[in-house]
Amino acid sequence: MKYIFAILIHSFTAPLYGQFDFNKKLSGLSLKIGLSNSIENNVTQTFPASYISAGAGVYHYFNINKSGKSNLAFHYLRAEATFGARTGLFKTEFNQLVAVRSRFWELGLIVPLSWEVNENLAVNFGIGGNLAYVTGRSVISDIVPTPSIAEGNTLKGGLIFDWHLLFSGNQSNAVVGLRTLVEPARYSYFDVSFYLGFGLPSLARKDN
Repeated sequence: MKYIFAILIHSFTAPLYGQFDFNKKLSGLSLKIGLSNSIENNVTQTFPASYISAGAGVYHYFNINKSGKSNLAFHYLRAEATFGARTGLFKTEFNQLVAVRSRFWELGLIVPLSWEVNENLAVNFGIGGNLAYVTGRSVISDIVPTPSIAEGNTLKGGLIFDWHLLFSGNQSNAVVGLRTLVEPARYSYFDVSFYLGFGLPSLARKDN
């Protein structure tokens, strides 16, 4: 067992090879699309196909360890602000099953482990959390009249598991990733999303 533990520790602290510049300030815009559904225990029947979720926002990488030669794989804190919507199947107080779509503003913070592949590419595996402010909910149902739903949490927190590739060039950056969100709350969602991010090209300062 101690050998397995030693191997795991080494995998998180092994020297990084390549010349990826962890000193860069990286920011950009992101687009996210995925599948979501309810994780509440009171939905007992077989779920239909998951519903489409979507979001758009901004991200920024805060440097916490700028040395590419460091033995530590922690180089960034990734912060993001997103506006989007998720949908899931829920049971009303009259035992009617309806789809509930929640619209939200969301703040997320992720701590990724970063390994450089070459001077322009780093692989990241991270875990973090989010805080969402729900701006509105709507019911999607063929039942007439449309069932009413109970009030849910306006502020909700969740747990994020994240994997992404970070591309960094001379003037911009890009991100391709996969995100899993588990959100335990009233009208709680399980969401798996694919996302793309891209930084706006920086303007080179001209010498007078």
